[in-house]
Amino acid sequence: MEFSGRFLAILQSNPAALAVRKAMNAVPELRAIDQEDNRRLAEHLAAILCTQLPSIPKDRALSAARVLIESEVALIDLSMAETEPAASCLLDDLQAMHLAYFDTLYSTYQNPLGG
Repeated sequence: MEFSGRFLAILQSNPAALAVRKAMNAVPELRAIDQEDNRRLAEHLAAILCTQLPSIPKDRALSAARVLIESEVALIDLSMAETEPAASCLLDDLQAMHLAYFDTLYSTYQNPLGG
């Protein structure tokens, strides 16, 4: 929850940042910008996955990266509307889910034969 929790705390403590994040979801043009940023982040993360797991196909690495980035963004957005205990639980569960997903990726693709 480290990064997610800090990011959420910044949003919640700064009304302008919270308003911008809400606008990013409400205005189609801003949502498109947000999606483009998420795509670029996913491409960067996919490149890292390919470096760490040379046997992972590039399209699979990009798909995995998109799942990780988009689920992070979705849960941060959801957490903005929650009380502090509920938001922390959501972000803790997100972290557990991401760690399990990374474990699956590494157990599948750390073998040079891909399985």
